[in-house]
Amino acid sequence: MLTSLYNIVKRKVARLLMNIRIKLFFMIIALLFTMSSLTSSAKGDLLSLSLKELMNVNIGSPYSGKIFQSEVTPITADSYNFALMIPVGTVPQYSAEIIAAADLAASKVNEMGGINGKKLAIVGADDGALSDISVTLANRLIQEYRISAIIGAGNSDVAEELLKQVSIPNKVPLLTHSASSNRLAEISGGKYFWRMLTSNQGQVKIIADELEQLNRLDRVYLIKDRTLYSKEMTKGIKEELTYRGNSIVGELTISELVDIATMNLRSEVNSMIKAKPHAVFVTLKSEKLPQFMQAIDKLWHGSKPLFIMGDTVKPVSFKGFDIEHLSPCIKFLISQESSSTSAPLQEHINALLKINNSGFDSAYIYDSIFLMAMAKSLEKSKNIPINEALKRLTNGSKLITENHYPDIESMFNKNASFRYRGMSGQIQFDHQGQNIHAKMLIRKLKQTTSSQNKCLQAL
Repeated sequence: MLTSLYNIVKRKVARLLMNIRIKLFFMIIALLFTMSSLTSSAKGDLLSLSLKELMNVNIGSPYSGKIFQSEVTPITADSYNFALMIPVGTVPQYSAEIIAAADLAASKVNEMGGINGKKLAIVGADDGALSDISVTLANRLIQEYRISAIIGAGNSDVAEELLKQVSIPNKVPLLTHSASSNRLAEISGGKYFWRMLTSNQGQVKIIADELEQLNRLDRVYLIKDRTLYSKEMTKGIKEELTYRGNSIVGELTISELVDIATMNLRSEVNSMIKAKPHAVFVTLKSEKLPQFMQAIDKLWHGSKPLFIMGDTVKPVSFKGFDIEHLSPCIKFLISQESSSTSAPLQEHINALLKINNSGFDSAYIYDSIFLMAMAKSLEKSKNIPINEALKRLTNGSKLITENHYPDIESMFNKNASFRYRGMSGQIQFDHQGQNIHAKMLIRKLKQTTSSQNKCLQAL
């Protein structure tokens, strides 16, 4: 009887081991396929994943990106062409807002005479916010479409590779509305890179100040991936907490390669709950973060901490996701809200796209187009470098706006420099290309009062 039972168990174990070997075999084949289709930066990330992350890597067809031309401002034989690098397939509504803002700005530039009498055209590139795809498309845009400036760049990883492999080698300026890495300014040396938003260094201070005001600095938990933004923000938060006499209570790394929908996060969420955080700072990529929050919403039990989302995700990204329990406890780090200067632009985009509340980034894009067009005009007519043109347009005392565009060359003869006020407010670039007037705010996802939710109250 015992021998028979032993043989039955032995056969079941053997069958189980065979199934495991088969699963591992197919997992290895799938991972080899994945390696062949990943970008070079993602391949390095893949090699550092845990076994659990490896088993949940999203294996799909490789993303190739695409180039598309604006119907509003098409290319002509002698037009000035600006590239607009955006992740359309990843965040379509957000990208639509960006495209609408760029088209409107370029149309107004053309109504005012274009750049040195030539039309301005916008050429879009859907790069999926992937570095290698973005570099490939940008090089094609320069070679095939005579691109003279790059606007956009979906994140810091993309912007870094664009700078190293495209902008600096080809001497093509890059003006971004969303790449906040501190390292980008150092790479460029103040020649080919400018950004509209607050740097990571500034964002760290904003988050720390918010948590200190709410008395939540003592128990901070970090959820991160391996992107440049996440690495810099994690390092910055840890250093800022140490400076203020605190430290983190735990951290979780989730690769951007992982398919959140297939990953069982129960053990990770339980570990977070046991850490008893007062605040959780999340820096996952935009396409992963809503899925992640939806997953842990179903697993979180007990008192809820405050969740602060990094600048990688916008409130619109959470549309359609069921985050019933945690949504009152979520706050966003966002570019400043609609103001009297940006309101007309946002109203135009809302009407065009039939949406209720377009984001502030559209104002950054609008101003980027106008400023770069002005700078290109001066670069050609006054024979000055593009970095000098942008410096003079934003670092003086005489106020100018987009309405001064037709007269900027004649005004330049009388004034050494100006200060520019656009849809996003005053813009002033320092010697490293940072907009020193950029502002960011922390706002709630769900409009409830602090008294209704303990997670929003000061402790």
